[in-house]
Amino acid sequence: MRYRLLALLGLRPGRTRTWTEREDLEAGVVKPHVLVVLLAGVLVGLILAVPWVVTRVAGQTCDQTISPGTNLATTIQDAATGVTICLNSGSYGSVSMSGVSKSPRVTVRSATGQGASFSLTTSNGTNGLTFDSVTLTSWGSSGATTRDLTVKNTRFTGATDLGMTGAVNANILIDNCTFINLNQGSREGRVSVWQVPQGTQSIGVTISNSLFENLPPYNVGESDGIQVGAYGLVIGPGNTFRGFQQASNFVAHVDAIQGYGQRNTTITGNLFIDNAVNIGIFDSGNTETITHNVIVLGPNGIRFSNNVFLSIGPNGTITHNTFKDVNVGHGAKAGHTPNSNHLWQDNIFVNANLYNYGSGGNGSCAGCNYNNNLFDATSPPRGTNQLLGSPTFIGGSNPPTWPGYKLTSASLGYQAAVSPASADVGTNVFPGDPPPAAPTPAAPTNLRISKMGR
Repeated sequence: MRYRLLALLGLRPGRTRTWTEREDLEAGVVKPHVLVVLLAGVLVGLILAVPWVVTRVAGQTCDQTISPGTNLATTIQDAATGVTICLNSGSYGSVSMSGVSKSPRVTVRSATGQGASFSLTTSNGTNGLTFDSVTLTSWGSSGATTRDLTVKNTRFTGATDLGMTGAVNANILIDNCTFINLNQGSREGRVSVWQVPQGTQSIGVTISNSLFENLPPYNVGESDGIQVGAYGLVIGPGNTFRGFQQASNFVAHVDAIQGYGQRNTTITGNLFIDNAVNIGIFDSGNTETITHNVIVLGPNGIRFSNNVFLSIGPNGTITHNTFKDVNVGHGAKAGHTPNSNHLWQDNIFVNANLYNYGSGGNGSCAGCNYNNNLFDATSPPRGTNQLLGSPTFIGGSNPPTWPGYKLTSASLGYQAAVSPASADVGTNVFPGDPPPAAPTPAAPTNLRISKMGR
């Protein structure tokens, strides 16, 4: 009598096993090829029966996890490229990265929240590092070839100083970070970006989606939000600047953004509220772009002559901003380059005064074009193609949220912009707008499988 083992067990169709072989099995004599088949079957059964998961921290695989007391700088230097190092909560002291290069990048992140803290220094061509969801007590970066660095989802408890002398297109990103109630470091900003001497190409630094704030009663946080003295810094989109006011106990001058020897800066898609000086560029500039910002006094702001002050020299572009309950001055101090050839277009002014400031006769703006701006009845109009009347915001007359400053479809200025045609005047950039479609991510190559109990 014969029996047939089917191809399910790895046998060729038509091949038979004799009673003798069956007796061998019953007697405990297992031939090698049969043993392989049986083991494969057992493995398949286990895979189907036991839940298997990928070990991840906040959606990202940890290739290595360390604890306080381990030298983090050495760990990063010795790490293979492309890995993620996870940090258990606690202090890692001072982490100095000099001449460290990783491609693909090494990511360093907290295992829990932002629980890992340290001060960071990057210099001498360090590149290819991402610091995600940590607490930085300070960050200092320098070097013309230091590049390809990202700090994101991070809480800063001390100042950041980015020395960009000689740098070109460095690809440095600060994104979704918080800078709350911080005093200045070696310079006046809680983030200071500078070059000496100034370059002639973009430094390649972007600061986006971050919160710069002083909390009530606004007497802590003696620093600017961002101080810029470099070529081509991009501020935005998505930043909020709130509560920058000149407290009586402050010695330093405090602005949300202060320019100091900068040029070709882009300030785009930000919210300024509850401040005294929102953008203070007092010492000239060149080819500055200020666009798609909401700049409003807010319930706790301080109105005075220089809520926005733009001594930005030639070739300024100020378009698609919404100004409410603030004074907007542009001009130059004595001895500085006068403003010239500016484009002021597609902006909204609600109870906002656009005026020329001139110390020593420098208040002119030769060749400046004021076109297609909306002025309500409390805002002195100027320029050509004026839109006169009150806008209607979807959030009401005093929107409580940033997206509330979008115009209703029935509003004056709705789809009335010159550029781009059919856009609204005022800001068209709000948090929560759909981002561009992202490419399909590649399949992960560093997954680890671990078994969990049922």
